[in-house]
Parts: sequence; structure tokens; C-alpha cells
Amino acid sequence: MSGTIPSRDFEGELRTLQTRLDIEARKLEIVREIASALGQTLDLDRLLELIVSRMTPLLEADRSTLYLITDDGQELTSKIVQGGEARVIRLRVGQGIAGWVAETGETVNIPDAYVDPRFSQEQDRKSGYVTRSILCMPIRTHEGRTVGVLQALNKAGPEREPVAFSPEDEALIEALSSQAAVAIENAKLYRAVVERNAQLAEATEKLEQKVFELDVLFEVEREMAAGYDERDALDRLLVRSMELVGAEVGAIALQTPRGLECAAARGGAGDALRGRMLSPGAGVVGWVLEHGEPLLVADAAADPRCESDLARRLDYTP
Repeated sequence: MSGTIPSRDFEGELRTLQTRLDIEARKLEIVREIASALGQTLDLDRLLELIVSRMTPLLEADRSTLYLITDDGQELTSKIVQGGEARVIRLRVGQGIAGWVAETGETVNIPDAYVDPRFSQEQDRKSGYVTRSILCMPIRTHEGRTVGVLQALNKAGPEREPVAFSPEDEALIEALSSQAAVAIENAKLYRAVVERNAQLAEATEKLEQKVFELDVLFEVEREMAAGYDERDALDRLLVRSMELVGAEVGAIALQTPRGLECAAARGGAGDALRGRMLSPGAGVVGWVLEHGEPLLVADAAADPRCESDLARRLDYTP
């Protein structure tokens, strides 16, 4: 009995193998690209957007979404949405497929979403989109804590017809999930370091201010002790105070039995001010004396509390 050996289409098989090889090479390149980006930037949004934008062609999906779990662990928010309108989606943990994955920490691969009781059709009704196949995986830190969810929708077959996601797709999304977890952890660590550095800088600034204030008090006491009499001590105090704040003109007024007297004055019209009696309650000095509060005036010419008549008589423009 004789028979014929069926001929094989070696060229066709070779083309098929070459196509598969090209697809795998492209997948490997995408994974390498994401890994390289992880080592070059701490910009979390950019990294997550890169992961999602590469995940869609990598899995031959129609669209993909990356959800992050809120700090209180109660909700999922769509950090990055690829495909269709980029809008914020908020889900309760436990709601829909992504919420179920976030709650249980398990991966789901669903060939037909509408026959799965966990699937919520609400988003499809709102958007008009028809979800068929779903591949959804938790994003876990190295400690095993779930911080987000990766989800791919509607796997496309050779003729673009909908098919189920394969075990190979699960392995690929697992690799992307691991990279997303690294990006999220690195970003959080970086943010924590920045916050600690900001707190340290603030504490250092406060400490330097306290040291400065103590130095000023020491200088004031030293100048006061070096004065020959009260007037000399006040004059020394005024000079030192003006140096510290970078003032052009300064004066010290004292409440005396005769009234409010300018006991010390320096700069500008200082000579004309020294020894002059000031009107009670008039000007900034009078206002401070009357109210017992400090006063900082940014524009003396525009402030009605400033004694402009006195400035004109002394030929001084504040």
C-alpha cells in the first residue's frame, strides 16, 4: 500500500515563525524601554503613562487603564487612561472588576465580561463602549501591599476579532505590574525625602532665626552697657538697630514728663529730630504708643497715620 506524504508549506511556516519572533522582539523592547525609564526619572505620572501606553500594543488590547488606590484605601482612581476619552474614573474598592481585583489581590482573565457577575456595566452604558474581554491584575509592592490595578480591555485576534487574553498576556502584564509598583514606590520614597528635607530646612531656618535674635539681644545689651549715660546708650542702641535692619533713618522716642520726646535720632533729618517734642498720638510713633502694638508700614506716603507735615518741615521724604 502506497501513500503520499503531504507537502508542507515551509515558507508559510517560516513567515509565521518570523512574525511571532518579531512580536516577541517588540515586546522585549517595550519592557526594556520601561525598565530604562524607571532608572532615569522619578516623575511618577510620566512613568505610569509610559507603562500604560506601551501595555496596550504589547497585549494587543483596545485600551488600558491604570488605577491607584487612594491613601484611605477606600477608592480607586484612574491615574492614566489609554484609548478613548481620558477622563477620571472613580470606583469603590470592591466595585466592578478593577475594584474586585483591588479588594482580593487576585488576577482575573475574563473572555466575556457580560456573563461575569462581578462586571459593572455602568461605565459601558455611560460611554457607549462595549467591553468584551478583560485582563486585570493588582499592582503590589515588594511587601505584598496592593497599591493599584492594571486593566486591559478587548484583546484583538489576527483579524481584529475579539478573543480572550492568553496566559502569555498574563505573564506580560505581571511584568508591567511589577515595574509600575517600583515606579510608585520610588516616587513615594522620593516625595517622603523631599518632605523631610523641607521640614529640616524649615527647622534650620527657625533655629537660625533664634540664634540671630539672641545675637541681637547680646549686641543690644553690650551697646547699652557701653554707654556713658542714658542718651549715649540710646544712641548706641539706635545705631546698632539701624544696622541690623538696614534703615536709612531712625529715632527713639521716650515718654517724658514734658511729653513725647525724640531722645535719639540718626540719618537724614536726625539732627533736626533729636530733642524735638512730638505731638501725642500723632504719626506712626504716636499711634504705636497709643495702641501698644508694633506697626509695619509699606508705603509711608500713602498711610494716613504717618505725620507728613513733620516730614515736610524737616525737608525729609519717607
